Amino acid sequence: MKNYLICGAALFALLASPAVAQQYPATARNTNGQTNVVTPSAAICAGGVPCPAGTSSSPTNVAVITQASTSTAQTGTVTSSAITPSTGSGSFSAGTATIGPLTPQLGHPVQVVWTGTWTGTVFVGTSTNNCTTVTPLTVAGGPWASYTANANESVDTPTVSGPVYCAKATIASGTLTYKVTQ
Repeated sequence: MKNYLICGAALFALLASPAVAQQYPATARNTNGQTNVVTPSAAICAGGVPCPAGTSSSPTNVAVITQASTSTAQTGTVTSSAITPSTGSGSFSAGTATIGPLTPQLGHPVQVVWTGTWTGTVFVGTSTNNCTTVTPLTVAGGPWASYTANANESVDTPTVSGPVYCAKATIASGTLTYKVTQ
């Protein structure tokens, strides 16, 4: 996997292959105008310079960006009487559609997109039994990722392997078009 470091306004590609990195090294210019070579094993410290080997201080102003997730998106439509998945899976029982499961790739945000003309409720949660039981997402004990209108936002970033993401939709009227993806 290729990693990218953002240091201030500069973007440095850290190449996955050390041989390529040695042939085409990235460079950084520090606040004193000095140019420094950045290698895949070098962290960038304050001022845009590589951190000295063996230092215990953490780099500052550095964020790691990873490549796109490879999880399978859950897409389709829900009405008051049925779910029609386009990709992924879903089920319908007792007036409620279950969307998923979305098996997440760790470290990638889970994104939901709800569109259409509909009335009802939708919530996102996690499950350890492929959406048979869904535990709603919460923040400080209150509901999180619960909707009564169209939305397009990230709801969580998984950091623990095992749980899958599911959505539950109860549509009173109209058609909800959904996408749960990473």
